[in-house]
Amino acid sequence: MANIQFKDIRKSYGDVAVVHGISLDIRDGEFIVIVGPSGCGKSTLLRMVAGLEQITSGAFPQLYLPSVVECDANMLQDIDRNVKSVLSRLGGYQLYNGSFAYWSGGSNSSEWGTAYAAHFLTEAAKYGYAIDRPMLDRALKYLRGNEADSFLTQAYAQYVLALNNMADRGAMNRLREKAADLKNDVKWMLAAAYALDGNRKVAEELTAQGGSGQTGKVDPYDDTYNSSERQMAVVLMTQTLLGKREEAFRTALKMSDILKKEKWLSTQSTAWMLSTLSNFIVSGQTGIDAKAGKESIRTD
Repeated sequence: MANIQFKDIRKSYGDVAVVHGISLDIRDGEFIVIVGPSGCGKSTLLRMVAGLEQITSGAFPQLYLPSVVECDANMLQDIDRNVKSVLSRLGGYQLYNGSFAYWSGGSNSSEWGTAYAAHFLTEAAKYGYAIDRPMLDRALKYLRGNEADSFLTQAYAQYVLALNNMADRGAMNRLREKAADLKNDVKWMLAAAYALDGNRKVAEELTAQGGSGQTGKVDPYDDTYNSSERQMAVVLMTQTLLGKREEAFRTALKMSDILKKEKWLSTQSTAWMLSTLSNFIVSGQTGIDAKAGKESIRTD
């Protein structure tokens, strides 16, 4: 079957370290229990093995690599295999109501994870992959019929619905009416939904209200896997949708500088940055120089 081995595993959210150099060998067939006080990193460690966010983030940016990186035949095969592997595994995370659990075979809905999985499925289909369309349809139905507690997750759900030509304008408008209570990143994400739905006027109003898109200190323990880097990626996504070339170019340069540095980034941050940067490049932008792992992303 399989063994699991951790070697000096570490995990941080910004400056907050939550897993401190764990080393562990789990042999095939072994049953182990991880114990410790609340907040010591037990759940985080388990999520690093095969959680919904982790597997999706691993495949998501690979959809765009062939468009922005010179790939040889072996690399193209690896990308194709990796994306198809995740597509084949997602069904094990979907619940009866259309949402996705964080764990394969789990029973609790992951609100952000459901929008994220639906987003990935949508983009995979756009790039020519055969997806389980009924699975995506069930997820979209769930997103349309269920309102998450988090405003950011609500805005993301509206973006994914709009991406599938299923914009829920009533829900978008209700969320917009709460503008005084919405953080900057929520406004930018909601603006992207309005931009996709063709309402440029409202989208630009929201981006003007949203300032830089940054919210200051980010809660590393919320259920949206937020980070300042992902907030920047959402800004780039929205600027690209609105055709704000000069503003988007400046944002892209900041992101490319971050990607080139030896800085730890979460899988969520990396996936969003590479995905939005690649989409920006695909839209025809030149003058970008960044790194995708060991590969260079550069346009002349």
